[in-house]
Amino acid sequence: KKLDLSRTTLTNLIARLIDLRLVTELEGNDPNGRGRPGIPVDLDTAAWFALGAVFHSGRWVFVITNLRGEVQVRRTSPTVCADPNSFRASLVGGIADIRDESPGKLLPAVGIGVPGVGNWETGTIVRADDLGWENVDIAGVVRANARLDAYVLNRNRAAAIAEARYG
Repeated sequence: KKLDLSRTTLTNLIARLIDLRLVTELEGNDPNGRGRPGIPVDLDTAAWFALGAVFHSGRWVFVITNLRGEVQVRRTSPTVCADPNSFRASLVGGIADIRDESPGKLLPAVGIGVPGVGNWETGTIVRADDLGWENVDIAGVVRANARLDAYVLNRNRAAAIAEARYG
C-alpha cells in the first residue's frame, strides 16, 4: 500500500528478491487488510554482506556487515599516508585482505569514509586540508584494483549516518 504497487507487481518483485537471497519469507501471515493475507518478508542476513572502510587517526578500519549493518568481521590497518598513492595502496590492500574473510557473497560495492571533502558522485577526495591533498581519485583506483564500485563520503558524515541508523 505504501509503495502504491499492484499485488502482482509486488509479488514479482519480492519473488526476484527472494531468488537473489536478499530477502526471506517469515513465518505467519500479515492479518491486516482485506483479501488474502500477505506473507511478511525480512532481509536475508545469511547470504549477502556489505564491505566498508573508513580512514581515521592514521589507520584504515575495514568491516564486513550483514544486510542489517551488524558487523561480522572487523580489521584495522595502521597506515602511513605520506602521499595519496600510499593512502590508496593501503586501502586496496586492506580490501583484498578482508574480502577473503567474508562469510558469504559480497555486494559489488564498498562504502569508503575519507578525510576531507568527499564527492560521492565522482568518488574523489575533493580537498583534505589536514593532508594537503586535492582531487584525489579513490573510486577509480578501487574499481581498477579491487573490481568493486566505490562510494566515497566524508568520514565524519559517514559516522553520523551510521550512528543515526544503527546507534
